[in-house]
Amino acid sequence: MKKPSALAEMIAAKALAAPAFQQAWAVHMQAFGPILAPAWPGVSTARVHLTNILNKISRRDIDGAKRTLADLERSCGLPGDAEKALYHFLHGLCGEMGGDQAAMAEGYRRAGEYGHTFYLPCIKLARLDHAAGRVMDAYHGFMRAADCLEKTPDVPQRDVILSSALANAASCLASAGRADEAMALLSRARCIAPGPAVDAVENGIRASRLTQD
Repeated sequence: MKKPSALAEMIAAKALAAPAFQQAWAVHMQAFGPILAPAWPGVSTARVHLTNILNKISRRDIDGAKRTLADLERSCGLPGDAEKALYHFLHGLCGEMGGDQAAMAEGYRRAGEYGHTFYLPCIKLARLDHAAGRVMDAYHGFMRAADCLEKTPDVPQRDVILSSALANAASCLASAGRADEAMALLSRARCIAPGPAVDAVENGIRASRLTQD
């Protein structure tokens, strides 16, 4: 397995001790923790690269982020599924922030091949599928996001996001003519966190039924 040199690790550990690095890492963990935390555990060089990649993406320096992502792969390798999932997710994030929807979809879909439990790429892919009229693909995407959220209860605003994902899945079912299943899923969403997303989908289903009657 490819590993950074002892010297590289010593330099990286010193860099990570800086308050600016600590603060940036904490911000990135809050946003992407479920897919960041399992990758390259204990490898300081990887954490420095990851912090720099995400800093560059946040500044819209997409080319710089991609170069640093290549440096990460060269220096630390992709030893397991957690690392591969994060690597492809970051490529997808570069695509999203750079306005390249095809690269975004490719990166997020590739990340999903490695069994991560981060809800965000699932939701973003589901929205793309829904917008393209692939309602059942979108339904499965929203349900994958819900499954990820159920496995990571420490996500900020987790119940609100979970309820919204289920409401969106219900909307897909309704579009596919499966209104009864959609209403059952909405009941589940409402029990987790009632909100406008649940109300909007339910009102739409009821209005559609009145029109049909």
